[in-house]
Amino acid sequence: MRIPSKRILAADVLGFGSHIIKLELADGKNVDIRVIKFELASGEVETLITNCYTKSWKTEDFKKLYFLRWPVETKYDIVKNKIALENFSGLTVNTIYQDVYVSLYMANIVATAKAEADRKISQERSGKNNKYQYQANVNDIIGSFKDRFILTCMNDNDSGSDTLTDILNEIVHSVVPIRPDRSVERPVTTRKMKFYHNQKLNC
Repeated sequence: MRIPSKRILAADVLGFGSHIIKLELADGKNVDIRVIKFELASGEVETLITNCYTKSWKTEDFKKLYFLRWPVETKYDIVKNKIALENFSGLTVNTIYQDVYVSLYMANIVATAKAEADRKISQERSGKNNKYQYQANVNDIIGSFKDRFILTCMNDNDSGSDTLTDILNEIVHSVVPIRPDRSVERPVTTRKMKFYHNQKLNC
């Protein structure tokens, strides 16, 4: 896992590379932990900790392994920040259950729509010699479905299918480039609550 600076002071003073340090846990037990530090292309220092002590695994191996988590991190970003899973509309157990199920259902719908849109985008841009490959804009997908998907499901006639087709056609024309090896600086925030229960967003 990645740790920010000042989380483990003993790790902050270490240089680049792989190190074994001893930590004292809250229950008084001492444990060994492996710390891997390296510099990103942006100049930011990345610090990872692990309980894998295999000597044949070098810094570059852990660097590549951690970057394989990017698709998982991206999905968490979509569910937590773009769909706003934690932005609950109430405080009761049933309300929270409902919000969680709706958010995860929306995440699956968005993923399905994006896969279909990306396929069409790839077909349309095949042979155009673009500098980058392109994909559908997830923010626009969420915005399109939030307002109209429920109406599509409620229609028993062909108008529901027509609405869904219209949404997909809009998504295909809202694209963003895929930039390899892109890194974004992590924002520093001291806010403890991301959402407030009495300020549920409508869009």
